[in-house]
Parts: sequence; structure tokens; C-alpha cells
Amino acid sequence: MNHCPAGLTAEEIRDLVGEAPAFLEVGSHEGSDTVKFLAAMPGIRIYCFEPDPRPIARFKQTIGDDPRVTLYEQVVADINGLKQFYASTGKAGHMDDWDYSGSLQRPTGHLAHSPEIRFKEPVPVVCVRLDTWHRLNLHERAIDFAWIDIQGSQRAFIAGAQKTLPFIRYLYIEAHHEPMYDGEPTQEELIALLPGFEPLAVYELDNILFQHRHDL
Repeated sequence: MNHCPAGLTAEEIRDLVGEAPAFLEVGSHEGSDTVKFLAAMPGIRIYCFEPDPRPIARFKQTIGDDPRVTLYEQVVADINGLKQFYASTGKAGHMDDWDYSGSLQRPTGHLAHSPEIRFKEPVPVVCVRLDTWHRLNLHERAIDFAWIDIQGSQRAFIAGAQKTLPFIRYLYIEAHHEPMYDGEPTQEELIALLPGFEPLAVYELDNILFQHRHDL
């Protein structure tokens, strides 16, 4: 497994899956990465998930009515229904209302790591199991690449995706060196939770790139 100094680029993903992949972006936020994927892979079909209405509003302004993109205002988790969501706020970076760190999981290490970022009282958000979504929307067709940025909710994502994981060729998922949220797996634990995948690279921005073993 390689150790890489930066995050995976859209161009590097294109080199793996070509210019017309079926692409899953869970935690699409305001669409800053979505724009890069669209530019690098002109034939892409991208399915985005984001529950927070603040970045959703910016996502819609940025992406517009691009027919290659479908946005679901939901969280991909381990149930079909409602779960509590901890939205982030606080003055940080370029924002007076920081909305990058929201999670289904209660913040723990995050509070000490970034004390300028606060979290609101949890509110219910709509959740969907990836297995349910995949069956109803893709009719169990292959997903070439899954970009998963879910702030500590990896266990819930994996639990709700057991039937879908074999259809995913590449999986790029956030994994902090030290857990930031209640129940967040370490990088070693995350690798153990995904026995069907071979870890290819760990990035300094706390992400791991996996390839499904049947695709090796």
C-alpha cells in the first residue's frame, strides 16, 4: 500500500475508470469536488448525496441543471428513515458559519482538534441505505467509483451497503488517523471492515483508496 502526500485528483480517477464512469459522491457538500469530476470526465453520470441545506443551496447554484448530476438531499446510512444529524458551525477558515463538518456521529476528538468549530443541537435528517438506493435507482448495475466523505459515519455507510459493495470497483473513503467522532473507525479498523477491497493508497488528507478484489 502506497502513502501519498496529497488527495486523489479527478484526473487520477479518470485514469482508473475512464471518461464516462458511473460515479457515487456521498457527502458532496457545495459541489466543489463535483465540478472537478465533471470537467475531468465529460461522460460521467454522478449521483450526489448531501443532507445539510446550507451547502445544498450553494451546490445548486454551482451545478445548475447539469443533466449528468442527480442530487439526493439525504444521508447514506444503515437505515431507511430518520437519524439525528450534528450540523457544524462557527467562524473558521473563510466562513462565519462553518458547515463542512456535520455528521450523524456525535463529535468527540473534533472538539479538541478544531475548537473554533462548534456543533448545533442534533436535528433529524432523511437517511437511505445504499443497498436500497442501488436496487431502486441503478437496478444493481456497477458503480465505477465511490467518493465517500461522511465525517465519521463510515460504519453506518458500510452496514447499509453490504449488498452493493461488490458492485463498486473503486472506493475512496475518509479515515482519520485519530477518530474525530463517536464510533469512527481508525484506518486499521476501516480496512478490516472492508475485506472485499484491497487498500491501494493512504493519503495525508486522511483518505484511503481501495480497489475491489474482484477487479484486481
